[in-house]
Formats: sequence, structure tokens, C-alpha cells
Amino acid sequence: MMFRPLLIAGSLAMLTACAAQSEAPPGDRAAPPASAASGASGPAVCETADYAWAVGEPWEAVRERVEAQVEAENLTLRALGSGDPMTMDYRRDRLTLVYTDKGVVESVDCV
Repeated sequence: MMFRPLLIAGSLAMLTACAAQSEAPPGDRAAPPASAASGASGPAVCETADYAWAVGEPWEAVRERVEAQVEAENLTLRALGSGDPMTMDYRRDRLTLVYTDKGVVESVDCV
């Protein structure tokens, strides 16, 4: 019976440590930093329209141009085959390029 209080105390300590902090509701979020409001450059933002030219083209033929453009815009490139597994997290600084099994660019999207 001596272990029961220790077990309870240990369990409570772990629960307290694992408790998630609640986020403020969307309407209660703080204003953006002054640098963002003043127009200072912030994180890179991908624009799908900037890469629409690659759709329908062979991936190997446009690879260097896409990679150079992504690097110049300080973005992350994710190129994968149609049906390949990918994470579904949203990153506004990432270009996702999907190509077919024949190597033709099927879609570009900024996610």
C-alpha cells in the first residue's frame, strides 16, 4: 500500500506536465509585429501562379528552372510522384510539385 500514494503523485505530476496550453481564440490574437505592419520583408510566401508554366512540361526539362526560381524566392520545394505519400501540413513557403509516372508535371500548389 505504500506505493499507491507514490503512484498517484507520479500520475498527477505527469498529467500536469502534459497539459496543453489553450490558444487564444482567433479574435483575441495579438496584432502582428510592427515590422510586418510597416511592410518590412517577412517570411517567403509561395504563389502558385508563379509556377503554373511548369504544368504539362517534363519534370526533368524544367527542374533546374524551378529549383533556381524556388531558391531565388527563398522557398522550399517538394517534388513527388502522383500517388506518393505526403504530409498535409500547410506551409506558405513551400511549393509542392506533383509529376506523373511518365515524368510530366501534373500540378503545382503552394502548400
